[in-house]
Amino acid sequence: MRATAVFLLFVLGPVCADDALESALSRLRTASPKETAGAVKAVLAAKPDRAAVLARLQKPFAVAATEAGWRTMSATDIHGVTRPFELYVPESLVGKVEPVPLVVAMHGGVSRPEFLENPGQRGTAALWVKSADAEGFVLACPAGRTDCVWWSDAGAAHVRAVIREAKRHAPIDDDAVFGTGFSDGGSGCYYLAMAEPRHFAGFLPMNGHPAVAASASQKQLYVGNLRALPNFVAMTQDDQLYPAVTVLPHLQAAMQAGARMHIVNYPRGGHRPVYFEEQRAAFVQFVLGTPREALPRAFNWKCAAAGQGGIAWAEVLSIGASDSDPEASADRNVMSTAGRVRIGISVDQAFEGAGVRITEVSKGTLAETLKLASGDVIESMDGKAIGGLTDLRRALSGKKYGDSVALTVARGEEKLDVAGAFPKFTPSPIYRRSTPTAEFALQSEGNRVVVRARNVRRFRLRLHSELFGDGAIALAVNGQRIEPKIRELSLEEIVRNYAREADAGRVHGRDVTVDIP
Repeated sequence: MRATAVFLLFVLGPVCADDALESALSRLRTASPKETAGAVKAVLAAKPDRAAVLARLQKPFAVAATEAGWRTMSATDIHGVTRPFELYVPESLVGKVEPVPLVVAMHGGVSRPEFLENPGQRGTAALWVKSADAEGFVLACPAGRTDCVWWSDAGAAHVRAVIREAKRHAPIDDDAVFGTGFSDGGSGCYYLAMAEPRHFAGFLPMNGHPAVAASASQKQLYVGNLRALPNFVAMTQDDQLYPAVTVLPHLQAAMQAGARMHIVNYPRGGHRPVYFEEQRAAFVQFVLGTPREALPRAFNWKCAAAGQGGIAWAEVLSIGASDSDPEASADRNVMSTAGRVRIGISVDQAFEGAGVRITEVSKGTLAETLKLASGDVIESMDGKAIGGLTDLRRALSGKKYGDSVALTVARGEEKLDVAGAFPKFTPSPIYRRSTPTAEFALQSEGNRVVVRARNVRRFRLRLHSELFGDGAIALAVNGQRIEPKIRELSLEEIVRNYAREADAGRVHGRDVTVDIP
């Protein structure tokens, strides 16, 4: 009898240990921000084999959804800020554990003072529900506002937090996370694609504009970075805000740099997603058939800030010139075109009187030159009455840069006649280049890694076992052989990194930090 008991302990002991580790790591995947510290401690307390933990974290976890339909939730970002979002889970996924895609849909009109209520149940995001139900994928809809626009650090951190939170409540495929959005949401897609694509498999920007991401963010962005991931772009030629003719030069510049673009360009529709139903099957196929290549053997990236230096399994940590800098590569910038002339005012669209009432005057514009002010009402242009905003737009459509203009303005009881000329147009690069550009290009084969870096003083490579096993690597930077000092991450580092991102494709056990003299 005693021998039997010993035998059972011998057989069941390792099984129980494996079950305990699986349970602890599963808890790590689903732990809330407040529970994360405890989940990390639970894994470490089990004193598991480091190699076993690494191997397990590189595989999917069975996270079954427990609720279907729309849920209003909150996500806490890496800065500790909590913001709302909505999550939609199809009924068919309740209780299922097979990994499915996640579509992150960013709404338009993001520069509003308050968060949009129920962002997923209105606008373009709601159009995805039919396909989510039919094909079995999850929708997540962040909520933005003035202090959380998609092209800001806060907005990007919120999107990352929403992705992480979705993985706590549904069986998300880490290699099938897609960004989409309409108008400002589309522009947000371009920003994330050019600045922070690591967590995504691809983007579907709709009626957005890459230049908005650059101008509104005031960050130094590069259309060539759009080559990092595939993009399915939809737009309309008669869009009042972002007509296709103004977007295409940016997409062409990106494709010249190697970007993979599928472009849908409808002649009519204005600033509306009129193409969605007709293109629904193609959109869904993009989501279902475009897995992320988490560990590419070759990639290129440009940035001007270390915080935007992360691409695939590399990261630029410090920017600055080095003695080994090669010549700069071609910069795929886009020159501005004349477009429509503007007076340089914001207007009160609720004004019911005759004319157009000014609410704000932009600096450096004709309106400032003419000393127009908030509260002024434009009553005529070049002697023709302006009954409202439509009349003003029609009058401006006949003007070109350099043309003269005369306005009659009511300021209280006073009538003012002012005259001037629209400034002459001078083309300039749309993507500003005020600080040095860091260029990072990598190619690898077997255990060999070749890096071409310009204006990069320090970078890090995360060495995944699928690419390099546990052996050494042969590293060359700008034609010079480097003897890399490979650092083995501690078990605690590995577990904490996973708790933060919950991304199987980003789990690594070793890294190399290189200083370029």
